[in-house]
Amino acid sequence: AYPDFMRVLTHPKIHKEEKKQTLASVFGSEVNHMVLNFAKLLIDKSRFQSFHDITREFVKQYNKVNNIEVAHVRTAKKLDAAEITRLKSMLEKKLLKTVELKIQEDPDLLAGLRIKINDMVLDNTARSRM
Repeated sequence: AYPDFMRVLTHPKIHKEEKKQTLASVFGSEVNHMVLNFAKLLIDKSRFQSFHDITREFVKQYNKVNNIEVAHVRTAKKLDAAEITRLKSMLEKKLLKTVELKIQEDPDLLAGLRIKINDMVLDNTARSRM
C-alpha cells in the first residue's frame, strides 16, 4: 500500500539497523512480535523485497492446510447479507471446503455474477449470455 516505505526497506544504501528501527517504530505494538521479527530477519538476510511473495505463499499454504478456498466474486450490483450467506453456503456445499468470498462490484456485467475459484469459473452474467 505504501511503495515509498517499501523502497526505504529495500534500499541497499540504508543500513539494516535503520530499517529494523523504522519497522519497529512504525509497527511496534500494532503487529504480532513474530511477524515483526520475521520482517527483521528478511532485512538481515537482504530478502525484504520478497516479503509480498512470501506472504502470498504463506496464505496459500495456510488455506490448503485449513481446507479454505478463496472465491473471487464479481457482481453487477451490491449483494445484501442474505445473498452473501446463501452464496457462501452453496459454494461450501459444492466444494466441501470453507469458502472465503472476495466480492467486487462490476456494473459492466449488467446482471448476475461471475465466480472464479482457482481455475474454475462459474459465469452466470447477462454479459456472458448475450
